[in-house]
Amino acid sequence: MIEFDHRLFLYLNGFHHPFTDDFWVFMSSNWAWLFFYVPALYFVVKRFRIQAIIPLLFIVALIFLADQGTNLAKQYFERPRPCREEELAGMVHFLANYCGLYGFWSAHAANAFAQISFFMLLNVIPKGKLSVGVYSYLITWAILVAFSRIMVGVHYPFDVLVGAVYGMLCAILLYMIFRRFFKKRISVPIS
Repeated sequence: MIEFDHRLFLYLNGFHHPFTDDFWVFMSSNWAWLFFYVPALYFVVKRFRIQAIIPLLFIVALIFLADQGTNLAKQYFERPRPCREEELAGMVHFLANYCGLYGFWSAHAANAFAQISFFMLLNVIPKGKLSVGVYSYLITWAILVAFSRIMVGVHYPFDVLVGAVYGMLCAILLYMIFRRFFKKRISVPIS
């Protein structure tokens, strides 16, 4: 499995061009998160109005859970990042500003998929063409953020996949807590 992950990483990371390199670096940056948080914040506030503070606090808790759970996993598994692997030296197209020690699993993938999953579970966009377009956009955004970690040379594909699954599980857990404790306290119906 590890050998396959290395090969797949080298294959995917090998697709680079100066134009796309800049795009992948941007998608790995903090600025890329604006493309999620601006529309998400708009729709959450529009749906919940003054009570939007409750789901927004859950989003903050979700960031903490996804991020800190990932940090604990990295320290536990101690899997070196591709940019740290001696056997891959000279083969990794490294674009990031920094290469941390451990990479299993990806915090970017965990956070992106945690946020988009929780947002979708909140079901804040009215059904119709708009919801299909917005959800498609946000899912594409999450995939690009996660995939950017391979393209900048700091995560293996399996790191990204496991991070995405972990993020979705965090979202489901917090959404269950949200529904349990706030379903009757929030005047807007929770689906």
